[in-house]
Amino acid sequence: MPLITPLLQGPLTEWSDSLVVEGALPGATVVARTIGPNPRDIAKSIVAGGRDRVTFLPGVQLQEKDRILVRQELGGEQSEWTPDHLGVDAGKAPADHGALAPLSFKSHAWECGTRVWVKGAVPGAQVVVTGPGGVIASGRSTEAGDARLQLTARLPGPGQSLEAHQEAPPGFPALTGTPKTASTPVQKLPIGPGEKLPPPILGGNPPKGCDPSILIAGVYDGADVTFLRRSDGSSETSTFDYDRLNVILSKPLSSAGDKLEIVQAMTHCREQQPSDALRVDVPPAEKPGTPSLRPPCAGSVDVHVSNLEAGAVVTLTYKNQDYRGMVPPSSSSFVYRLVPLAANETLTARQERCGLPSGTGSVTVPGVNRVLALKPDVVDPLVACARAVRVTTLPGSWVQVWATSAGGATPISNQVFATSDSLRIEVTPYLHEGQEVWLSYLLCGGGAWEESQHHTAGPTPDVGPANIPVPLVEGATSVTVDAIPGAAVNIFSLTGVPLAVEHIGSGFADPLVKRVGLTRPLTRRDLVHAEQSLCSGRPGVGAMRTVLPSVRQFTLGMPLKQLSHRNNPKPLVCQWATVTLRHNGSWEAQAFLENQEEEADCSFDLQFKLEGLSSPFGAVLPGDLSGKDSTKGSALQGVPSSHTFSRQDHFAGFSNPSYWEEVLSATHRFELFVAWDDYEGYPEEPEYEDKENTPDSAP
Repeated sequence: MPLITPLLQGPLTEWSDSLVVEGALPGATVVARTIGPNPRDIAKSIVAGGRDRVTFLPGVQLQEKDRILVRQELGGEQSEWTPDHLGVDAGKAPADHGALAPLSFKSHAWECGTRVWVKGAVPGAQVVVTGPGGVIASGRSTEAGDARLQLTARLPGPGQSLEAHQEAPPGFPALTGTPKTASTPVQKLPIGPGEKLPPPILGGNPPKGCDPSILIAGVYDGADVTFLRRSDGSSETSTFDYDRLNVILSKPLSSAGDKLEIVQAMTHCREQQPSDALRVDVPPAEKPGTPSLRPPCAGSVDVHVSNLEAGAVVTLTYKNQDYRGMVPPSSSSFVYRLVPLAANETLTARQERCGLPSGTGSVTVPGVNRVLALKPDVVDPLVACARAVRVTTLPGSWVQVWATSAGGATPISNQVFATSDSLRIEVTPYLHEGQEVWLSYLLCGGGAWEESQHHTAGPTPDVGPANIPVPLVEGATSVTVDAIPGAAVNIFSLTGVPLAVEHIGSGFADPLVKRVGLTRPLTRRDLVHAEQSLCSGRPGVGAMRTVLPSVRQFTLGMPLKQLSHRNNPKPLVCQWATVTLRHNGSWEAQAFLENQEEEADCSFDLQFKLEGLSSPFGAVLPGDLSGKDSTKGSALQGVPSSHTFSRQDHFAGFSNPSYWEEVLSATHRFELFVAWDDYEGYPEEPEYEDKENTPDSAP
């Protein structure tokens, strides 16, 4: 049985010293080689499966124009090599500090923390973190430009600063010029002496049996988080360098379920106590869902599969041949690489985890590939220090951002499979002024990469406040922020008594999409603001925003009455009415009406209108009632004389936060309109008799 070809993560440069491969099976041997001017074997390692870091063979260094290919081998089985045109290119390393933007700290440096996370480095660079007393951490950056470093000395006291810079790694020529530094202040823990740290919280869906990882939030950067399994008494500790992380466990959770106790502690802060335990009941493993396959293009070797379980083994069947691979530990979708796919052939996929098989998903390779309407491109503007760019493309394509470097060209992003026609892509190192940037793309089913037009990064603009221009409504899971394209944006909330700052979201701004996702829904208690960061200056802090309610209810102030047309008229009475409007667009109306007229049926419209809106909204609640205590008319069909009427519907305008803000301050009006249906018609008027006014008839 053949294996799927693992995916290799980039970008890579001459400085890179290891590879990350995804999709290999547990126990497989991953082999890597280069093609180009100097073809050679560069790595070989047995892996744990899913996502693995493979170090280079002794003495191996990448060279500009190397293209790296990988395959996996297990027993007598093996995958195909990465197709030549899908190999990952090694880019040229920089030669001068002047061509690099400053790094950034992703971590908050809390006193007593023991780890720090620095971003934006050249892949493979040596990243150095210093305090007032000298170097406190150093290490190599990954292909994503991340340096996640264990401190070798204690942090300085609150109010002092850390600085970070990058340099050429050992064994390479030093960069010319002066390193550019990023700084961050050391912050005092908002926990008093003798007080406990808060318990961690679950950052996503509750875990279940066989999960290989668990998302934990509410942790102070630099704290130790300990996981205790009640099933066997085993424990393991992970040191966080961010406030929420998906922790890959030393072994998957038991298939039979478990009970976890999760505690955070700042072990170097002797005055603060460890938190109480977060207790999590882990249910037994469940049957995995059926994989969903995106229709691939004819000629492509790649199949995008979603609805996957992290750590599951996936089997794809094509032309009666099975191909096996593993889902990375934090993923719910993945691109599986097979052999060239022919039009009108069928692919199937199933997954298995902990011995539990899923149903089988299938897709047929379309006979006609999509037509390219617009050429893929990078979206302007680009500015120095931008940490992400927006690109347009065709779904099913592979895209990668490239830029000039030291007189050559280098990839500054991973190869990304496009599942939509517009993507935001992180870049590393960050852009610098005057740098040329372009998109390299491989169209769905194509065999050769193409280049977009080249764009030039402009100067860094002044970093002003990052304001939230759109009203916030409770339940929202994202926030719109006016920020510089490419800036990192963080969302904070002031909550609790006494007030505490909570980090509730992070992301990047770009020219097209200004929304930043949140880690939890907003509540009425939140007081929210945004910060943007670009280069190494102080972040731009925006104004505070309160959170609006997501529901408004309108009630009838006093009963409405409309009289019948009888000689001794009785009314139709609306005793009470409520209209409930919701930000999600739904609305409902309820009212109790009573026909007090005994000699007539009625049909009515109870009308509701909002006033003071930029666009009108109204609702009508219609109904029919028989006469009171009547045995005539509509009563014979079972129509009552009194009833509670209701209606539900949807109005998309409520989902617009600005319009919803108008709704919350609008006035309202109820009106009742009635049509009567008398049982005997109107009473006849007596005919006029023209009598002579004689003495006998005189009054």
